[in-house]
Amino acid sequence: MMPRLLMLAALISLCFASVVRAVPPVTVATFAALQSVAPADTVVETLPLDNNAAIWLPEPFAPPVYHVDPRYKNRLTRAVYLYEKASVGDTMTRRVAVHFEPDDRAVAVRIARVAARLLRLHRERLGRDTRFPRGANEAHVWLVPSTPATLSVGGETRDADVYIFAPSRIVAPIELIRTVAHEWGHLTLPAARGYAAPENDAAGYLGERLYLYWMTFPVAGDRTQTYPGDAATLTALTEYAMRQSLPLMKRYADGGAMSPLLRGDSVEAMDYYIGMVLSCDEAFLVTAPTKTYSLIGAILWSVQGETAADFVRSAEREVAKATVQSMVIVTLPAYVPLAKGVYELESVSGGDDTITVSGATKQTVPLKRSSVGILSIIKSGWYRVSAGKTSTSALRLEREPVGMKPRKR
Repeated sequence: MMPRLLMLAALISLCFASVVRAVPPVTVATFAALQSVAPADTVVETLPLDNNAAIWLPEPFAPPVYHVDPRYKNRLTRAVYLYEKASVGDTMTRRVAVHFEPDDRAVAVRIARVAARLLRLHRERLGRDTRFPRGANEAHVWLVPSTPATLSVGGETRDADVYIFAPSRIVAPIELIRTVAHEWGHLTLPAARGYAAPENDAAGYLGERLYLYWMTFPVAGDRTQTYPGDAATLTALTEYAMRQSLPLMKRYADGGAMSPLLRGDSVEAMDYYIGMVLSCDEAFLVTAPTKTYSLIGAILWSVQGETAADFVRSAEREVAKATVQSMVIVTLPAYVPLAKGVYELESVSGGDDTITVSGATKQTVPLKRSSVGILSIIKSGWYRVSAGKTSTSALRLEREPVGMKPRKR
């Protein structure tokens, strides 16, 4: 009787291990719990210099587990899974599965690590967790060995499924990261639509420019620049930003929020819209009691419509709301939507200066170290705000509710 029980126990253990290998747990209480259920032929590791994510990676000699992509019906035999730690507590949830063939193992691991960075940047810079299309809890990335005959692109996104075609042909690491960021933009970012070229939806190109810009120019305390394992070197990222992101921001700085390009559908119009989004992300920070974050997330997710003009209106609403509910920090110089009212201005550096506000009217506001400057806006609109001294790189901006006198500080 005992040998039969032992054999039954061994069979149950083998079946459990096979199930876990085929379908790793969706959610676990802690990283240690994730390690404890991994089969012997699977590596579970946190990502270097970061504890918000973990990778579940079967060894090369592990038995194949077949998954078929829903669009092209490719049958792939391997997968690496990415887990994300909850923003509060230690719970870890499976968020991304990268499916691949054995020859693409190194690329799959690199993509999983890039995805971990994108999840973290989304949370830290936008102030919210990543949400996938149609309420999906997990995104699937399919590394298709060859490009379908009907396509000439390096990737595409359908709902929560991302396809990277012929990954072995993507030689330069920065090109792989750009491709992933492009598709991740389609996967995670709301953006303007209706363009004639290069794509109808700007989300992909916005994803490239925004996510790679964040990787290149991290906020204080961000460890992105020294993050190993995905081959995203600071040199390559900087070169990309110099070619693809900063010129777009420069065009917006020259033209402002009332440019007719924001009503166009050309390549130049899409670039101008993306330049505005990047500039608003750079310009507007919100200081809340527990954290400081970019206002761009609230602007993007509050857009009522699908055009660049709808984004402009959303920026006007969200900046107006934020200047009353909390203090907004504006990086100078910047185009700022100012609603009618009385504003308190204060230099972040704390020195004396003169602030110039140009738009429907032009005003100069003196700033003193010991007090705030007072700005009265009688006509709502977009104004260019700049400082007389280069040492004043940012400005605290707060709008007083109607009928209240500015506070003394």
